[in-house]
Amino acid sequence: MQSEIMTPEQVAEFLQINPATVYRYIRQHRLEASRLGRHYRITREAVDRFLRANSNAAEVRAALFDRVARIAKRNRRVRDEDVMRVLEELDTELASAR
Repeated sequence: MQSEIMTPEQVAEFLQINPATVYRYIRQHRLEASRLGRHYRITREAVDRFLRANSNAAEVRAALFDRVARIAKRNRRVRDEDVMRVLEELDTELASAR
């Protein structure tokens, strides 16, 4: 399986940011890149890791779980087991979306 290789300019276009920002991320060791002579090359996997590392997914997950817990607390007819089941389903759904 061959991975996709991109230039910093292609990464900038893909991420819809300025190429100078990509170069800055590389210099700051925030974005993994290989230097070949005077040129950088970046794998698609490195870009995906960068996006995951800078994602707010954990905060979104926590906010979603807090909201479900608050709703369940207001509705006394909802059993704790049902809340846990729904939260586990949401967690599985979020994990598969990654």
